[in-house]
Amino acid sequence: MERLTYRIEDFETRIENAFKDYCKMPYYLHAILMHDGMAESGHYYSFIYDRKIDCWWRFSDHDVSMEIEEEVFKEAFGGVPGSQKAAYSLMYINQYIVDKVNMAPFSAHRMN
Repeated sequence: MERLTYRIEDFETRIENAFKDYCKMPYYLHAILMHDGMAESGHYYSFIYDRKIDCWWRFSDHDVSMEIEEEVFKEAFGGVPGSQKAAYSLMYINQYIVDKVNMAPFSAHRMN
């Protein structure tokens, strides 16, 4: 019984410490894959956060447009009445990647 108690305590300690270092490096929401529809059919599109100009972009097939953050999160949380839109997958980046993006030269793209 003592051996079992020791193993349980050992596993609890390992679990507590397993991701301790990850708490020191924050993660930031970078992109949201969206689904509009039912399980059998629908449309996928995405929102991607542009750190350089502090805005969200909507990518839907060939249409690309800027989107206000309020609308991004409203759609992602399924908060649009009469709509079947909801977040399907969330992508995060850590502080290391954020720093790399911030150091990269800015390249402005023109939308037609």
